[in-house]
Amino acid sequence: MQMIRVGDIEFQPALFQLACRNRQTHLEPKVSRLLEFFIAHRGEVVSHEQLVDFVWDGRVITDDAIRGCLSKLRKALQTIDARAEIQTVPKGGYRACFEHISFKENTTQSPEIVGDPSPTDAPDIERVNITSECTLQLTEHQLAFIASLVDTGKYFDACDVVREALRLLEKKTGAEQAQLNAFKLALGRVEPSGD
Repeated sequence: MQMIRVGDIEFQPALFQLACRNRQTHLEPKVSRLLEFFIAHRGEVVSHEQLVDFVWDGRVITDDAIRGCLSKLRKALQTIDARAEIQTVPKGGYRACFEHISFKENTTQSPEIVGDPSPTDAPDIERVNITSECTLQLTEHQLAFIASLVDTGKYFDACDVVREALRLLEKKTGAEQAQLNAFKLALGRVEPSGD
């Protein structure tokens, strides 16, 4: 059964359970789906339409239903004193902010979530470990550029700018690799000259 550790909280989507520092709460299925979506899109601004597509499978619902589900998720996070926040972004949608995320397969049979798994529990398999702490050495020009991008309102903070830059770099690297592979393939088909 999958357990998702988000900052100081533990979330088991299949059981609709959320826990933090020995506090536990049960989520409604739609609220659980909403949390899954926010974890998958952490730090990103997501629209009403994206939430409807994922949580309600594209069915027509009212804005009140979305706001109600968001309110329940925020209350659940407060109930367990989680260090997570669901922000409302004016004219943009919503953004979830978490400090640290890792995904683990929980092989224990107990559905109870209390604190960190102890070493005596059944083994956990660490699959992804992403921390939000990173130290960058930037020039004055780079710092000013990042600040100007944040000031536009398109980005929440410097981390958003860096994430977007990494997405663009990843896309560019993938495109360059595809071009290189196509070039190599074309070279492989060229007949050798008779020199």
